Amino acid sequence: MGTNIKKVNFAGFGSKKQSNGIYFGVNMDFLHEGGIRFYDARNKKLLKTITFDSRLAFGNVFSVVVSGLEDKDVVYRYFCDTKEYVDPYSRRICGNEEFGKEITYNDIYSAISSFDEEKVLLNDFNPMIPYTDTVIMLTHVRGATMLDGSIRHKGTFAGLSEKIPYYKKLGITALEIMPSYEFLECVKEDPADRVLSVLNYKEDPNSAPKVNYWGFEEGFYYSVKRSYSASDDAETEFATLIKKLHENRMELIMMMYYPDGISPDLVSDSLRYYVTRFHVDGFRIMGVSLDIDRIVNDPFLKHTKLMFENVDLGRFWQDKPLKYKNLSLFTQTFADRAKSFLKGDEDQVSYISYALRENNKTYAPIRQVTDYSGFSLYDCVSFNKKHNEANGEDNTDGTNYNYSWNCGAEGDTRKTLINRLRQRQAKNAMLLVLLSQGVPSLRGGDEVLSTCFGNNNPWCQDNETGWIKYKKTKASKDFFEFTKNAIAFRKRHSILHQPGELRLFDYMSCKLPDISFHGEEAFKLNQDPVSREFAILYAGDYAKQFSDSEEDSLYLIFNMHWEDRVFRLPVTSKDYQWRLLFSTDGSTDLSFDEDSAKVFRENEYKAEGRSVSIFLLKKKNDETSVLKKKKVVK
Repeated sequence: MGTNIKKVNFAGFGSKKQSNGIYFGVNMDFLHEGGIRFYDARNKKLLKTITFDSRLAFGNVFSVVVSGLEDKDVVYRYFCDTKEYVDPYSRRICGNEEFGKEITYNDIYSAISSFDEEKVLLNDFNPMIPYTDTVIMLTHVRGATMLDGSIRHKGTFAGLSEKIPYYKKLGITALEIMPSYEFLECVKEDPADRVLSVLNYKEDPNSAPKVNYWGFEEGFYYSVKRSYSASDDAETEFATLIKKLHENRMELIMMMYYPDGISPDLVSDSLRYYVTRFHVDGFRIMGVSLDIDRIVNDPFLKHTKLMFENVDLGRFWQDKPLKYKNLSLFTQTFADRAKSFLKGDEDQVSYISYALRENNKTYAPIRQVTDYSGFSLYDCVSFNKKHNEANGEDNTDGTNYNYSWNCGAEGDTRKTLINRLRQRQAKNAMLLVLLSQGVPSLRGGDEVLSTCFGNNNPWCQDNETGWIKYKKTKASKDFFEFTKNAIAFRKRHSILHQPGELRLFDYMSCKLPDISFHGEEAFKLNQDPVSREFAILYAGDYAKQFSDSEEDSLYLIFNMHWEDRVFRLPVTSKDYQWRLLFSTDGSTDLSFDEDSAKVFRENEYKAEGRSVSIFLLKKKNDETSVLKKKKVVK
């Protein structure tokens, strides 16, 4: 193999094809010698060793072009004195093509990427959907399609592309996918003998490794995960998914996990990489020692959704108008308190009523009841305790604080009344998320009541426990229809997702505040610890500031007491009347058809225990009929 090496200007870390050869950029601090070893891509036989001369470096950074290589036939590793390792900036990783297959570190090599982003992503543009219009679905590239009989390329980016019409029909605007960069999910290696320093290996070397299905570990952040691709070209398949999402006015958000000790440069560079190379729309950034200020102030990421967990984002941009609000915040508090409220715990009304209207001017609060960890929505209403025995840790893993309620039986049951109550509670939870001012985030599978069989920590369950189950039962189909129509209802009423926080007073002289809170008596919110009920009045006139069309006022009644509560409907004008659109008590259908909402002529409404009811304020019409309390759907 006749090769030449030449020093060139630094063009970033990693490797890439150029017209005059293959560029390599690497930070290497060796005592005696260091360089690159090239191997045959088929049999991994050593073909060539190139030793670096210190004159090729800028300090410890080597920036070179190697010519004379057939890039399709070779893979490479760096070596530094006695240590050989895979390029942490690899654009492509070889050796881990089959998900869950047990490997060793010696099986892993770096390869030269042939991805042509200019060709694949020609005329592709980020839709930049504002948070006010965003509905997120969190899912797993494998788990989303493995049990879907309608998908040809199961468990892959191509399979997720096939499922775009499903997500669009549901009303989702952003797919948030769990780690999809290359990570080694099933490694068997003694840490004393490992050849890679970039991975944090924690398994007992004497035991069979578990499959890290979720992928929360240090990985090769510049390499798209090959085992999530139906083809040999994972980068093109990943980019094609993004382009198809954009064509359907949907976005892709990547989960990025950075453990302690990761270089801030690598964090920033990897985020920039996915934005510039693949047109990724956002990141959920997870880690214990992140440089938040550096990420937030990165000029490359100003139009990219940046989602953080439990950090102070309120300190940014307080005195500066925002062209595009790109920050958002996940907190466990809302999920825990919402589930406590749903099962009827005391002293929740004050927090929940505030959380439903919270919408900081500098960041958007994410509102979710379920996440990747913890119970699924169905399991939240079906289990009191975790059932993680399949994880092999004697059920000691996973949180013990699930804030769940099984409605009277642990796990699946044939009891009709319990199943009806579970479906009602699941709808109550979904409406708490979708009727809030924050950004709704749904866990994939919740829309069809998928279960993890009570496992609240299925991190190692690459099987039916961890995968989404698209059940064909009437309950599953009805819940999908309910969720789809509830999302569409949210989108029709911009008063439910305003750009800024509502102010609680009548600053437009509409004879109503923009938002007001009520108890059983109108305009009197009962925040006593024993209260388990409240109502919200959204004044539709305030939507005129941001919408060209007129909107109805909405009255939302949340009664999480196990007993009925009588609410007095607010008196507004003699020319208008309240109409009941939907209630989880089963007295309405699932359509959310506003033209069919029935007139409610009484001034009081008996809200059944554990129910959410939605009223519309419309002009009087003599042709409308009086609501009859007839059970339609349970």
